Amino acid sequence: MNLDPSLESMFVEQMNREFSNLLAYEALEAPLKAANWDGCAKFFHKSGQDEFQHYEKFNDFLVDRNATPRFVAVPQPITGTTDPLYAFESALSLETENTGHIKELSVACENAEDEDACLWLAWALEEQRKSERELIDIALQMLFADAV
Repeated sequence: MNLDPSLESMFVEQMNREFSNLLAYEALEAPLKAANWDGCAKFFHKSGQDEFQHYEKFNDFLVDRNATPRFVAVPQPITGTTDPLYAFESALSLETENTGHIKELSVACENAEDEDACLWLAWALEEQRKSERELIDIALQMLFADAV
């Protein structure tokens, strides 16, 4: 089944956001690794790998729906930092923004009455919720540890 052209452009944008998020996580990882925050750096490296998998899923979805994946200009990734708390807060902001875009895409799929696309996006929304919860938990633990 072909993808509605308006949905196609939104799915292409989201595919590119996922790739951009990979770069953002790499930008967060590098300075933390250099500052010997190895556990934090590994977390952001793993998060970048997850974003690449998300990018591939969106790419595959487009191909499966007879659409053409296209790259658009990728924005400058967020600036890395050697402050772990700031890095996790930045990642949470990134994920919260991404969740908003996926919710908009989900609403557009509902409005276009594309049930298959709506069902397909369920994994993405669950991944976003999981990522946000994890980042909130880590940031809170860091705040509480600093307060003690």
